[in-house]
Amino acid sequence: MKISIFGLGYVGSMLCEVLSDKHDIIGVDIDEEKVKNAKVEATTDLKKAIIETDTSIICVGTPENIDGSVNLNYINNVFEDISEVLKIKKKHHTFIIRSTIPAGTTELMIKKYLTSLDVSVSYNPEFFREATAVKDFLNPPFIIYAATDKKAEKAVKELHKGIDAEIIKIDFKEAESMKMICNVFHALKVVFANEIGRFCKAYSLDGMRIMEVFCKDKQLNISPYYLKPTGKPYGGHCLPKDLRSFIDLSKKKKLDLPVLFNVETSNEKCVREKK
Repeated sequence: MKISIFGLGYVGSMLCEVLSDKHDIIGVDIDEEKVKNAKVEATTDLKKAIIETDTSIICVGTPENIDGSVNLNYINNVFEDISEVLKIKKKHHTFIIRSTIPAGTTELMIKKYLTSLDVSVSYNPEFFREATAVKDFLNPPFIIYAATDKKAEKAVKELHKGIDAEIIKIDFKEAESMKMICNVFHALKVVFANEIGRFCKAYSLDGMRIMEVFCKDKQLNISPYYLKPTGKPYGGHCLPKDLRSFIDLSKKKKLDLPVLFNVETSNEKCVREKK
């Protein structure tokens, strides 16, 4: 494929490098310094990039606003400019969006800028860790995408050709939400482990060893078990009792563990909502 990659930040630069072995790549960015330092052909000329390629990967930044909401200025700007070029090009073009965006954004971009144009669009989130991006691209846990048509599907599959991973097609809003939901869970895991670590330290326990053994349980601890959004609260005897005992022991050591201390509060909301 002849691919233009919009946004030469961390994700875009990595994609330029890893895809250049199999595809003709043009990197695109408004930052001349990034273009000058790119390891592949790169340009600030958006028109040139669209005219000379048949597929574009959009991975421009979506930073947060002061209030925590997602800033969509960059992705709005790039699609507005691209749409003007496509009116001149008058040839089919395929887009693969990889920027992290709120649910509904892809459909909004299509409605605002791409209606009546000869395009195919997919949303294909990335799940890279900053230190191991190339490895993560070549060895993903799964490949998730949404697509407007068969041409968009084909482009996503061609992009990942030779990669051994399950390919899952879902709708646009689900695909857009997956990246955020996964990262929220990763953040929760980090906080959980650190709060357990503080508890272990207070009781002279080896936190690293505790969590090492904890992670060996693949049936309950590290598994899909309990991770079903049924809306049902936990109950029974052991879970409430042991959670309260853990909180009591923590408070005796004057520990402040906000996530674990509020597990019961969240569960009680489920109880009330079920009544």
